[in-house]
Amino acid sequence: MRLCNTIRNGLTRISALVLVTFFLGITMQPANAQISNTGQFMQSNVADANLLIQAYTEPFSKGYSSVASTGWVHRAKPKSRFGFDISVGFGLAVVPESDRSFDLNDFDFQRLRPVNPGNTISPTVSGSSSSGPEVEVFQPVTLEDGTQEELELLTFILPQGSGFSYIPGPTIQGSVGLPYGTEIMLRLIPEVTVGDYGSVSTWGFGFMHSVDQWIPAPLPVDISVMASYVETNLSSGFSIMPASHDADPNNYNTPDRWENQSVKLNSSVFTANVLVGRSLGPLSLYGGFGLSHGDMTVVMEGDYPVIVAEVDGNGNATGRRELDIITDPIDIDYDTQSAFRGVVGASVRLGIMRISADASFADYPVVNAKLSFGL
Repeated sequence: MRLCNTIRNGLTRISALVLVTFFLGITMQPANAQISNTGQFMQSNVADANLLIQAYTEPFSKGYSSVASTGWVHRAKPKSRFGFDISVGFGLAVVPESDRSFDLNDFDFQRLRPVNPGNTISPTVSGSSSSGPEVEVFQPVTLEDGTQEELELLTFILPQGSGFSYIPGPTIQGSVGLPYGTEIMLRLIPEVTVGDYGSVSTWGFGFMHSVDQWIPAPLPVDISVMASYVETNLSSGFSIMPASHDADPNNYNTPDRWENQSVKLNSSVFTANVLVGRSLGPLSLYGGFGLSHGDMTVVMEGDYPVIVAEVDGNGNATGRRELDIITDPIDIDYDTQSAFRGVVGASVRLGIMRISADASFADYPVVNAKLSFGL
């Protein structure tokens, strides 16, 4: 129990420093900025806004699922009984070129189209820092004389990417060796709120078990299986204000109307690996293969402004644009496909300190580095 309390207290104390330095400083700041850039997506209808936001942010879902599934071990052999360590790590998933942009022509929008039909490629959140194409939001209307036409509600330029084609992911982890060649691992970042960035929390657990101990013949290598699960929650508030409009008959645009806007993200990742390796003095080398699966949901809550066609008492369009609101418009479920991956890694022990690094190979390659202290 004392050992568990030591690990828990160590994780809690280290987490605040690492969280601010890495996650909030590197991850949440650009993520918050890019989410704010999606505000004009709300000016189209709900269905189009969901399509745009999913296309824009999908690399973050895939990349974070990839980086969260790695960096759990530093060798292929579990710790000895009651051996333990506390580690701080940092990983980067590389977003492939194909996921750094999206084509508007690949989506079935209802009330949105490019102003220039020849310019339809727009950066994703991990794409170029150049702005995307200009798009038009329109609404089919019936005029008083019965004429059918499409009223242009507004135009806007799709947001730029971050210019950073990597998805970062810090880890804070404690590990304890148990009897029968088993090791359990815990990842923990208690919920922390920093400034205007928002809040983030992470928890996860894993285990590794020696397989070669059950093989009668001695082997020149260590063989283990490991599995893990990790969940992350982020939330952030922001303010999306109305675009230009002609009328506000319902007096929606009050000073406090848009203060309840927020975005919440939940990510869960499951991983299983088979590992083979060998330790040569202080140096450990290992490799393996495995399977990972991630799910992520993004929900935007609160009231958001939209521009719609003004109609008269007979339901006919006046040709003017008025302000309306939509509530809790975004609910996206990214079901990241299961992915097979290979992994290679190495670590070196220097007294109570261990330095380790590994690389995973899949659609989203990941590199990790970790510093551990323990016995």
